[in-house]
Amino acid sequence: MITTSTPMLVNNVSPLIQNIDIAYKIVALLFASVVAIVFIISLCKGWWKFFCIAKKIGLFMDNLLPDVLSDLETKKILSKGTGSNWTKIISGNVSTAHSPQELNNTGERIILESGIKKIIDDDLTSLISSLEQLNLKTALDVEQESFYVLKNMEDSDKFIPVKHYLYNNPKRNMYLVIFAGALYLRNKYLAKHKDIV
Repeated sequence: MITTSTPMLVNNVSPLIQNIDIAYKIVALLFASVVAIVFIISLCKGWWKFFCIAKKIGLFMDNLLPDVLSDLETKKILSKGTGSNWTKIISGNVSTAHSPQELNNTGERIILESGIKKIIDDDLTSLISSLEQLNLKTALDVEQESFYVLKNMEDSDKFIPVKHYLYNNPKRNMYLVIFAGALYLRNKYLAKHKDIV
C-alpha cells in the first residue's frame, strides 16, 4: 500500500513542480530582459557622453590648443613651427592634400569672405618686406613664416573684419583663416622670389 501511494503523491506533486519550474523560467527571463534593457540604456548614455566629450575635445584641439602651442613657442618651450604645423593638421578642409598645399574652393571662399585676402592685398608691400627680412631659403620656410607674420597682426585693427567673420561663422577659427591667408601670402611672395624653391 505504501508503495502505491508514493507514485500517486509523486504524480500529484510533479505538475506543481513543473508549474514552479515554468514560473521560475518566466521570472528569470523577465529579470534578464530588465537587465538587458538597463544595460542598453546605460550603453546609450555612455555613448552620448562619449560623443559629448569627443565634441569638446574637438573644440579644444581646433580652438584652444593652437593658442597654447603659440604661447609655448613664444616662450621658446616648443620649437618654432609647431603652431603652424598643428594648424596644417586641423586645416585640411581649406587646402589640397598634395604638396605644395594650395587653397581649395573652401579656402578661396574663406579668404574672400573673412577679409584676410583684402588685408594681405592692401598691406602686401609691408608683408613681403617682413618676410624678406627673414632671409628665407625654402618655400616651406616662406609658408611657415607667412603664417607667423599674419598671426602677429591678429590683434591689430586690420583684423577686425576677420573677427566679425569669425563671430558670424562659429564653425571657423582664427587659425584656419590665418592658415588659408598664409598660403595666399606664400604664393604672392614666391611669385616675386622665383629663386626660392
